[in-house]
Amino acid sequence: MPEIISGLLPGLYWLWVILYFEITLRLATVKSFKNFGFGSLFIWSALYACMLMLITPVSSGSVSAALTTALSLILFFLFASQLVYYKIFKMFYTLYSMGNAGQVLDFVKDIAAYVASCLQWILVLLLPPAAYFLFLADRLFSQGRLSQPGSAVTVTMITLTFAVLLLSIARYRLHAGRGALGSSYEAYHKSMDPTVTLRHFGLLTTMRLDFQRTILGMKSMIYDDQQMISALTAEDAGPWPPSKYNALPMVFSPTASKLKELAADPQLKDLHNWLSAQPPTPKNDYTGLFKGCNLIVLTAESMSPYSINETLTPTLYKMTHSGFHFTDFYNPIWGVSTSDGEYVACTSLLPKCGVWSFIESAGKSMAMTLGNQLRPLGYTTTAYHNHRYSYYKRHLSHPNMGYTYFGLGNGLNVTPTWPESDLEMMQLTVPQYIDKEPFHTYYMTVSGHMRYSFSGNAMASKNRAAVEHLNLSEEAKAYLATQVELDRAMASLLEQLEAAGVSDRTLIAMSADHYPYGLSDAALDELAGHKVDRSFELYRSPFILYCPDNRRCQSPGSNECQTPGSNECLTPGSNECQTPGLNECLTPSLNECLTPGLNECLTPGLNECPTPTSNECLSPTLNRCQTPVVINTPCSSLDILPTLCNLMGLEYDSRLFMGRDIFSDSEPLVMFLNKSFITRYGRYDALKKSFLPMVTEPTPIPTTDYIHEVTKTMEEKFLASARILDLDYYGYLDLTSKETR
Repeated sequence: MPEIISGLLPGLYWLWVILYFEITLRLATVKSFKNFGFGSLFIWSALYACMLMLITPVSSGSVSAALTTALSLILFFLFASQLVYYKIFKMFYTLYSMGNAGQVLDFVKDIAAYVASCLQWILVLLLPPAAYFLFLADRLFSQGRLSQPGSAVTVTMITLTFAVLLLSIARYRLHAGRGALGSSYEAYHKSMDPTVTLRHFGLLTTMRLDFQRTILGMKSMIYDDQQMISALTAEDAGPWPPSKYNALPMVFSPTASKLKELAADPQLKDLHNWLSAQPPTPKNDYTGLFKGCNLIVLTAESMSPYSINETLTPTLYKMTHSGFHFTDFYNPIWGVSTSDGEYVACTSLLPKCGVWSFIESAGKSMAMTLGNQLRPLGYTTTAYHNHRYSYYKRHLSHPNMGYTYFGLGNGLNVTPTWPESDLEMMQLTVPQYIDKEPFHTYYMTVSGHMRYSFSGNAMASKNRAAVEHLNLSEEAKAYLATQVELDRAMASLLEQLEAAGVSDRTLIAMSADHYPYGLSDAALDELAGHKVDRSFELYRSPFILYCPDNRRCQSPGSNECQTPGSNECLTPGSNECQTPGLNECLTPSLNECLTPGLNECLTPGLNECPTPTSNECLSPTLNRCQTPVVINTPCSSLDILPTLCNLMGLEYDSRLFMGRDIFSDSEPLVMFLNKSFITRYGRYDALKKSFLPMVTEPTPIPTTDYIHEVTKTMEEKFLASARILDLDYYGYLDLTSKETR
């Protein structure tokens, strides 16, 4: 018996090592066991300990010792590398990301700095391997410890018995929570967020599931066939006349090969039926408000509410608070940081978990992106990124969106600092397209990139004088200094548009790729002036929608300005103003503008203007509206593309997007990777399983059924997004057909 107990000691060693690593990683990253019990973590860790016992031969001391040494070091590397990755990106890496690990060579110095900042936790993780080498190796694997006949077989059988028992308990616990929101069953089978799975089961289970799905092809309940049928089967709806709705016929291409593929793929039909059954958004007062205008769209690296300061970043402040002001806009973080942030804003699709969706889209039809919609209308469509052109393989994904793409090393000759200058990019690129109207330009900036220090960040160092006077930590000041560069870039852009005489017919839309996760928690709280709520406030972000001259946009070549509510035009030359809805004209000599809702007259000389929601008339002589349109509706980066399509008056189908036109009357829904959400009724925190009603909303708190309903809607949207990408759905549609449906 003592010999059997001695043979089982390595199993206890593995259990201690795994639990030690798992607990340390959790304390260093998600920092809490509060919401999820220790039981599941212990059971799965014990199961992996049994598996490692079976891998290391119990009868051979030297072989077991060598394998234990190798496996201990492998485990240490996995946990240490995930710790550093999380400290940088606030997310755990996947096997797909490991396959693209060469990208990180651009940030070797930054990685070294983050490793140094995590050194205390890395040293803590080193304790088990160190203890093994110094004290445990000889005791665990001494020669002759299983010298009695049959001892090795007995130890193996006991280990197998424990493994089967533990697996049975684990499976029972999983299925006991089936159907419950936030349960272990959901975290195991349906979670798209690795941090959620880790909170329930630990890192090893999270990475094992990723391995089974990515490498072995195991079907996931997130995307499998059964889920597809139950979630995405619906009868067709309509009709939706294009004169009233943002809808297209949504018929399949008549190409014979496409029809044959369709007939052979029930998933494609299910997806099509579900999309067809979704209600499109009605056209509204803002439809076509900027039709025919130039369009510049920017994804700004790590821009945040802390970037917007009237004194420090006056241009960003002006652009945020003039024209359209969004008070409740969010930029959720996804699995692949910047790339997924870009993907969501450019496609209005949710990224597929476990892969880099933008890279996967390169070989698929992206017919609904702005570049691909505007280029056939005669627009000059270009895209720029002022870092290495092939980073995240943008040289494949961005031309596929309908852009002529330039980056560092591919025609954009910015100075190769780290990070590069947004201001220099504007100075070099705007002259390339500003005289080629109509134009649509897309920018992915980089000046705001971490690491935030004056020694390791060229933009922070460049703009240090602008922030030196602030009573903040060096990290916080360095971050703001990078945003000063973005502000100066936008000032240069506006100046060049004004000088070229095109500012009155150019719309600018700008959002961040993600919150500045390169900042420490202390620096974030410092910039905010209070402890930032990590569930929702962390992801609140500016969305800039701005026409540089703050005017109703004028179509190129005409000198007319549209009234938002009625699509009626004012004729500046006649100095007349029509009242929307009444079609009456005021006496030109009075030079007064009737307020439709109040029936009162505004004197243009006072430079006053009601908000666009009241269908105001603009003074033909001043043609300016000083009062910004304030949008308090919850919205997110997923809503940017359909909103711009509507403003630009494009013929598009809103059902093909997972977001919504922000100006429409459709229900707002802000979705997060962990299945938390925000609606007009309040906020649901999926980790805490709690619903916080909106304090200004008089309606009752939604029931559990409501939370289930919204969660199901989110799952359907994640599934539909993945199927659109995987099945190349847009490639099957004939978007040129004009028949109504």
